[in-house]
Amino acid sequence: MKKVHTLIVLFSVLIMCCSNPTTESSVADSPNSDQANTLIVDSIKALVNGFVKAAEEVNSDELLKYFSGSPDLRVINQDGQMVAGIDSIRPIVHSYFTSLAFQKFKPSESFVKVLSQNVAVATYASEFTAYRKDSSTFGGTFGWTFVCVKQQEQWRILNLQQSIKWRDLQLVPPKRRN
Repeated sequence: MKKVHTLIVLFSVLIMCCSNPTTESSVADSPNSDQANTLIVDSIKALVNGFVKAAEEVNSDELLKYFSGSPDLRVINQDGQMVAGIDSIRPIVHSYFTSLAFQKFKPSESFVKVLSQNVAVATYASEFTAYRKDSSTFGGTFGWTFVCVKQQEQWRILNLQQSIKWRDLQLVPPKRRN
């Protein structure tokens, strides 16, 4: 099973490298019919949009519903660290969202590639700003690459890779007290 998922990820990377990044979806090379591919693309877009909405609302419970419950679930964070399984991912997501009030996303690009009737790859690029409960902010440009699988008639995220280019923070020296 691990070999299959490794091959899926490697195949996905090859597709992403060889595809036109401005194309919204690619279904022509998939073995499914055009109508079936269109339904898959629409389902993956709905999954990504739901994931983004939950992230904007800092709703960790809702966001976690989009992940597969498979033991093969992997997330690679912006530091290149791999986190395996929903039980390891859950506390990280909860911890990240704890200090946030909400987030704003300004999408710049998305792409869906159907690999089979049960596997698809999606990418999503955006600018984001996170607003903490203490009114401070942080953010940057980021990208997500999703490997999505159909499990029990529902699409779920099996692998997620995230990269972020943090905005330079303008540090303001503290005011002097006289």
